[in-house]
Amino acid sequence: MMKYTIILLLIALPLIASYYGDNAKGIKTYEEGDYQKALDNFRSAQLSKPDSPAIRHNAALSIYRMGDYEKTIEELEKAYELATDDIEKADIQYDMGNTYFMQDSLQRSVLHYQKALEFNPKDEDAKYNLELARALIKEFSEKEQQEQQQQQQDQQQQQQEQDQEQEDQQDQQEQQDQQEQQDQEQQQDQQEQEQQQEQQQQQRETPEDMTEEEAQRLLDALQQNEDDLQKEKMQRQGGGGQHAKPW
Repeated sequence: MMKYTIILLLIALPLIASYYGDNAKGIKTYEEGDYQKALDNFRSAQLSKPDSPAIRHNAALSIYRMGDYEKTIEELEKAYELATDDIEKADIQYDMGNTYFMQDSLQRSVLHYQKALEFNPKDEDAKYNLELARALIKEFSEKEQQEQQQQQQDQQQQQQEQDQEQEDQQDQQEQQDQQEQQDQEQQQDQQEQEQQQEQQQQQRETPEDMTEEEAQRLLDALQQNEDDLQKEKMQRQGGGGQHAKPW
């Protein structure tokens, strides 16, 4: 989150009694930038005045300057419980808003700025920080929406790419299946052609494909065999009865 300038408030009550001496020292060292020493002085002042919301508020701001925002909130809440004056409450709520702002809890900061303005409607610093927090919330909300839209577009594009890839794979598979089917059909046609050629070859080797001369020789051979068989038969019949007497 970008860090914007917010306005902090340091409470410094008039030094009306001697027991505010450590509180005054704390304010001086705070203004000098020695926040740990300022906190030590404010803690010493609390020993004399434990119920002072101003001293606890000042201690909280020292802790804030050292970057411990959670501890700052705890101190401010205790100071708010002790406060009785509306302006005092407004100042504490204002600094609670600043602390939540620095923790990037903008919604909470808005609530505390609004609470500060309820106690002190004339607080221009609270108005400024309130509008700043609201503007940032709107800006971040719009940015988040844009990021979500971009994410959705990226997801849609990714899904489209996946669908296209799946479609390409299906087309490739279909082409492969078609090629395999064509190869099978070609192989089957080739087998049928080979079978036909084999049958034609066998038919050429049968008597039906013999030349006229070859057929005539085959008929002559068959006729000769038949004549020979007939003669043999007649010989068997002639010699089967009584022998002729010699002259």
